[in-house]
Amino acid sequence: MLNKDALQKDTMQLLHSGRDYFPAMLAAINGAQRSIRIETYIFADDHTGNAVRDALLAAAARGVVIHVTVDGFGSGDYGRTVVAQLASAGIAATVYRPKRWWQAGLFFNNAPKLLRRLHRKLSVIDDEIVFVGGINILDDCNHAPHLDDTLGPRFDFALRCTGSLAQQVAHTLQAPGRKSQPLRILWNKQAALVLRDNLHNRNAIQKMYLKLLASAKHDVWLANAYFVPGYRFRRAIVTAAKRGVQINLLLQGRKEYFLQHHATQALYGQLLAAGVNIYEYTDSFLHAKVAVIDGKRATVGSSNIDPFSLMLAKEANALVNNEVFAAELKQALQTACKQAARAISPQAPRPLLRRCLDWLAYGVLRLGLLVAVRRRY
Repeated sequence: MLNKDALQKDTMQLLHSGRDYFPAMLAAINGAQRSIRIETYIFADDHTGNAVRDALLAAAARGVVIHVTVDGFGSGDYGRTVVAQLASAGIAATVYRPKRWWQAGLFFNNAPKLLRRLHRKLSVIDDEIVFVGGINILDDCNHAPHLDDTLGPRFDFALRCTGSLAQQVAHTLQAPGRKSQPLRILWNKQAALVLRDNLHNRNAIQKMYLKLLASAKHDVWLANAYFVPGYRFRRAIVTAAKRGVQINLLLQGRKEYFLQHHATQALYGQLLAAGVNIYEYTDSFLHAKVAVIDGKRATVGSSNIDPFSLMLAKEANALVNNEVFAAELKQALQTACKQAARAISPQAPRPLLRRCLDWLAYGVLRLGLLVAVRRRY
């Protein structure tokens, strides 16, 4: 049973990848007494996914009210299977925008619907314990379709929190279309939820990042799996770097998706010329979506810095104003940059053909997603 006194204030715990996340999540599910609400992009048919599914079935059997939503594209065919398994036990389980096989051939006609995904990773237990971050419900080393047993676990983070943030997440999952509080109100909270959707909160997460960059005085540590920022975001980074802020970017070092990989590298020249430090994570796949500003403020969430996350998908990030939490996350990013990444040298020549390929990928990615954004919701 939860200690009610301990829940009167915000408590925050940084969870490093699945090794921390799933034991904490399963413990919370197993201890649930009243309610569980979960939103996830991927719910996989593997050891971790099965463990979470079984814990949910056991919770439902003891009378806990449960709502689960999985994304139809991220979870694929298994999403419908696990939803059916959960629903058979009386759980309110749904698939967000189910993916149909025939839509692939009509991609450009269906792009607005196919690309507007539920990309959040949110869980709230008994309206008291909340999990928010970038970790899907799947094994840490499930790297499909990249079948490489030599790779270690994905580099990712989540936040376990009690207190006011739990109430914010509970309200969000109960009323999905609600408007977020203005950023000026969230800015001074110990922990706050920042949403992105296609109704009331279209630019909230990008505005949060722009305000964080504008407020930076000393250093910024930013790790992001799919980093293809638009002009305003790049200008904010360059402006901060030019006023003397040390900007450190930890980006994907492995070619996971062709377009994203080359589109990201198209931006290296501008960023390096402004004095930005760029590191490519090479130990495994980078999946983190986090940042630390001046060792005081941090964000942990599901949103990448690309058009898909910033203009199309439903996303959720936590904004944390806690120096102890920020210091731990900063240390984790510094260690990764030093021990598990390669630094990109500003002097390293990039062949003309490679630069042309990079900018072509950037143009195709931005144009395709902008077309989808402009289509009717």
